[in-house]
Amino acid sequence: MVQFDNQYRQIKIKIVYYGPALGGKTTCLQHIHQVTDPQRRTKLYSLNTASDRTLFFDLLSLNLGRIRGYRLAMQLYTVPGQVQYNATRRAVLSGADGVVFVADSQVNQREANRQALNNLWENLGANGLERDTLPLVFQYNKRDLEPILSVADLDGDLNSPRRPAFPTVAITGDGVMEGFAAISEKTLAAVADKLGVGNNVQAVERLQEQARAALKPYVHDSRTSPQPPPEEQRQVMVTGGPTSGDGVVPQDMLVGEAVRANLAMTDLNARLDTVTQHLERRLTSLTGSTTSVARSPTSGSPRGS
Repeated sequence: MVQFDNQYRQIKIKIVYYGPALGGKTTCLQHIHQVTDPQRRTKLYSLNTASDRTLFFDLLSLNLGRIRGYRLAMQLYTVPGQVQYNATRRAVLSGADGVVFVADSQVNQREANRQALNNLWENLGANGLERDTLPLVFQYNKRDLEPILSVADLDGDLNSPRRPAFPTVAITGDGVMEGFAAISEKTLAAVADKLGVGNNVQAVERLQEQARAALKPYVHDSRTSPQPPPEEQRQVMVTGGPTSGDGVVPQDMLVGEAVRANLAMTDLNARLDTVTQHLERRLTSLTGSTTSVARSPTSGSPRGS
């Protein structure tokens, strides 16, 4: 479901990273957050419900183009992979415009991948989302380990009908931005169709080309600078979620509502961060201009001694 922000004249496109527990979803999001320009994204937030974790951040200032006068922005989420947090996964998946399924390539995770994909189909249906039309790409992660399944095996297990698939190593960033660029292009085309401009082939191609150009520097950077970020840059802001005294997750409905409330609060915090950054840049600009004027000689000053 496309989100309109009339105050800031922008459309928010929601992309969710889904998959089995410990498959690399969080690491993918951390890598994307690391390599993109700090001036073009918000902080990386963590929403905690009992002992699960959902990561979230906005890419606000990439030049993805405009639809009907609205600037396009992206929200990226991960979901917890553990089966006991299905209510959280379902709540985060609500309103998704695109999904990246991060599969674990290790041989012993074959069944976990299948179960996670079946769970994705179930939760898409519960949210009223069509599995056959929702933009989806696959990442076959942990290609640096042994023993691993072949790409053909993973395609056979998971990828029918065939969707774009990318071998990845999330801890180094290999393939991560390529997968993100692919889901971005597919999702932009789907959003354009929802908003009634899908029949304008040139407009859709223009949007996809703008997205490709906006992400190209980051794809290149992720290939040449795969080092993990310094520890202080990987810190996330944490907002508390609902827990009971014994640490048991509440009923599905309560968890879902709590997650949605937390996401709304996090979104508000992200907007405040963006406004603060804008004001700080404006203040720096004004301070610099004032300093330059103060140091420049006046037109009536005498020349020489």
